[in-house]
Formats: sequence, C-alpha cells, structure tokens
Amino acid sequence: MKNPFAATHALTSGRRAMMTSALALTIAAGVVSGPALAQDGTGAATPTPPSACEVIPAKVTSPEAAAPAATASATLAASPVASPVASPVGGTPVVSATPVAAEPETADVDPLAQDLRGSAVAIAGCLTDGNFDTLSQLTGGLYRGQLIGFGEELDPADFTALAASLPKAPYQIISVEDAAFKGDDTASAVVTYEVAHQVRKATWDFSLNDVKGTTAWILDGETPMMPEAPEGTATVEVTIKDNAFALKEKDVAGPSVAIKATNGDATEHEVLVLRFEGDATTKTLLQSPGPSLPANVTFIGQVTIPAGDTGTLLLSGLQPGTYTIVDMLPNAEGLPNLVDGMQATLNVK
Repeated sequence: MKNPFAATHALTSGRRAMMTSALALTIAAGVVSGPALAQDGTGAATPTPPSACEVIPAKVTSPEAAAPAATASATLAASPVASPVASPVGGTPVVSATPVAAEPETADVDPLAQDLRGSAVAIAGCLTDGNFDTLSQLTGGLYRGQLIGFGEELDPADFTALAASLPKAPYQIISVEDAAFKGDDTASAVVTYEVAHQVRKATWDFSLNDVKGTTAWILDGETPMMPEAPEGTATVEVTIKDNAFALKEKDVAGPSVAIKATNGDATEHEVLVLRFEGDATTKTLLQSPGPSLPANVTFIGQVTIPAGDTGTLLLSGLQPGTYTIVDMLPNAEGLPNLVDGMQATLNVK
C-alpha cells in the first residue's frame, strides 16, 4: 500500500497497518436504520446531509441545567421522511431515508440528550462528507486515534493527513440513549449508528470545549458495544482457520444478516464484506493502487477478529445478490491475506 504521509515512524507504521484493509475505517468506534436502495443497487443508510457538519452550540452546560433523572433515559432517534435503513476494531455505501438534524424539543425529552444528539449528527455529517478539518475540531485526540485504528491519540494535523486517504462512507445516527453527566463538564450517551450497511453501537464520551469561541460538546472517545439484532435477522457462522474462511451457511435471507466469525488462527484476521458489480473481481481489488476501493466495488461492512477470538458483524438493508468476504490485512510478507486465498461468497435471497 502507498504510504504518502511520514510524520513519524510510529505514525506511518500505524497508518500502514490500518490502510492495508480497504476499510480499516473503523470509526472505531463508530455512527441509521431500515431498508433503502443504494445508487449501486444495494441497500444502505442515506448519508447525513452535508450541512450537518458544523459546530453545534451546547445548550446544556452544567448538570443543574440537565433534565430530571426521570427523563434522562429518553431516546432521540433519527426522524426519516421516508423509510430508513437499519464493529470495535474496525469499517460504505443510498436513497430513501432523509435524516433530520435534530428532534423538536419537548418537555418529555432530556435537553442533554438533545445536545449530545446534535453533536453526534454533526460528527456523522463530517465523516460522511470527509470534512476532517471540522471533524478534528469536534473530536478529541483519543477518538481521532480510534477512528484511524492507530491505538493512540492523534493531534489534528496528523489526523487530518491520515484521514484524507480513508475511503469515504456514509454515516447516520439511529439513536442517542441514556444521556448523563459524568462530571461538571463531561457526559456520555449510548449511540447506535450505521456506517454503510454496518450497524454499530457504542458508549460515546463527550466533554464541553471551546471551539472557535463556541462552547460545544466534542467526542472524546467511544467504547464499542454489540448492537441488538432485529427480529428475523439471519445468522451466518464463519470459521477462520489456516488462512481460509469456512461458511456454515452460504445462502441466507436478507435484509438483516449477522456474521459471527471465530478466528482459530494465531494472527488477527478481518471479515470485510464487499459487493462487486460489472467486471470487478477480487483481482481488481488487489490491483487497486491506493486505499480507496476501485470502481464497481462497494463496501458493505467490516470487523477485525483478534487471534483466537470471536466477533460479530451486523449488516442491514442487504438487497438480494452475491456478496464477497475477503481479508485485506497483511500476511507475514506484508501482502493482503486475500493473495493467500482468503475469500468467500455469501448469497442473500
């Protein structure tokens, strides 16, 4: 893979490890719901509108100004105009749902949850747009490092340089729940969101900061959780052993699919789900010169499975067709595991 940035040896090493996967875009942490039809023929979340990428002034700046405990668990979900669509180390592509930047305030809704949802939607908008300059103002160093998959804090300059080469993917907020102050100027909430077809859930930790003269809630970091699979979700069991994928089921009913992978190897692997169109093949993927996916290859979802561990990838809005599972993480020679044959297909009915 190319390595155009060289801020420090450690930084470039982290980027190299991350970028060997076509989507080590983990937003690591990472940010929608129901079926939609993508421009490429697959279902996925409608991107948050470009105008959502902005600094949202905080209305609640102290625990005293927050709602009573009785309303602290209020849920703020995306309000689609049409039907919307319904992983922690590691994760692209959309029409039918139109997200609303914020719910109207009512006496039954926690104003802190309103504030945090506004910030979450803004962050999702920046990620969708690839507006990393604004995103760096709305996030802390830990989250920036988590998003890149670097494992350490990243300052705005290094983050912006690295993030510029990440593949673009649409993000959308599904819900913000259990908003609560953790200190005088810190708070957290459980955020469920979607990146392309991948549903993610995590505890997001926020803090009040001055952003160019505006007091705003910024995202400091996230702790991934396992999202709940909706009723009727099909399960695909995948065993990873001897640098190969073995699928117990190769034909499943969509649109919601949970891929449960067990890694029996001594090295980490990824489950990267893609949709190939036209004449694109895995050979096309290997011949791609940079981190962006080649034409006619659509990102669906991704999860990294540590050695000897298990992981689940929850996908939503899958249209009928054939999906390809590959591993683009580097082998001992630094080449993608795909060159060793780490690929499989899944048919969604």
